[in-house]
Amino acid sequence: QIVLKEKSLSIQDYLAKDLQTHREKLGMIEKTGDGIIIHLDDNKKSDRQLLDFDDDSLIHASDIRDILNLLYIAKAKAISINWERITFNTAIWCIGNSILIWNKHLVPPIKIKAIGNQNLLKNYLENKELLENLYNRVEKNNLTFTIKNQTNLEIPWFKNDYSAKYMKAINWNEKKEDKN
Repeated sequence: QIVLKEKSLSIQDYLAKDLQTHREKLGMIEKTGDGIIIHLDDNKKSDRQLLDFDDDSLIHASDIRDILNLLYIAKAKAISINWERITFNTAIWCIGNSILIWNKHLVPPIKIKAIGNQNLLKNYLENKELLENLYNRVEKNNLTFTIKNQTNLEIPWFKNDYSAKYMKAINWNEKKEDKN
């Protein structure tokens, strides 16, 4: 038996609870709750398909990464972008005239949902000093960046995989060889 917070659990119950906690942290469970919805879009006069745009009139992968970082700092419990679950290791890149999230090419409009304390999430995102570049481009280039409270948000479970294709195991007990 294991005593956890003055409650006795069997080892099986403890391991089941621990597994559930890890599954939640990895995004492998659909989440529902109150939070915010963020809408991002390019300037309406920009056309990514025709490559007719001023770079400052577009939403960039870096804007999305900055927003996600603030959501994580504000303790968001679950995040999705255009109905795809975002996790701690989600790669977000600019590829040509699109944004690559996992293996999907996206072009705005972008909808980000985040479950968590609505006031805390909004306070971070509405701080113009923390998203100075984005707010300047919204003001000067008519980008869309709105944040709205939402109840009963649904965020799907993580459908990608956690494979690590380029990792190598390290044996910390081996002596380091002098490479001189």
